[in-house]
Amino acid sequence: MKGKDTKTLFDTLSYDILELVHEKLRENRKLMFSRAIGSVIKCWCRGFKNMYANTVKTDGKKLYSYDLQIGATDNQGDKCIKDYTAKGEFGYVSHTTSKHVNMAREVAKYCITRQILIPLIKV
Repeated sequence: MKGKDTKTLFDTLSYDILELVHEKLRENRKLMFSRAIGSVIKCWCRGFKNMYANTVKTDGKKLYSYDLQIGATDNQGDKCIKDYTAKGEFGYVSHTTSKHVNMAREVAKYCITRQILIPLIKV
């Protein structure tokens, strides 16, 4: 039977199971990075130094998305963010940076604009 497809039921099931496993691994990887990024942002909020995960890093004072500074600490120790989202004053940079800004917004006290600091109201 040369040239004929000789896949068995076992081969088909094995392939389907492998696809499901790979899909779950991809989902878990995304969740793991999201948690790690959230941890770095919390470390920035607490002033911990030299923390990084994937595309976010902090030195305890500044917060970076890739190499773009999206957060800072003022003289009183309050956390401030620059709004690099589609509706933000500094403009849209990337989807990922927007996600980082929105995550940091949860812990920041102020949003930096070109002229003033705007207090962030927590609901």
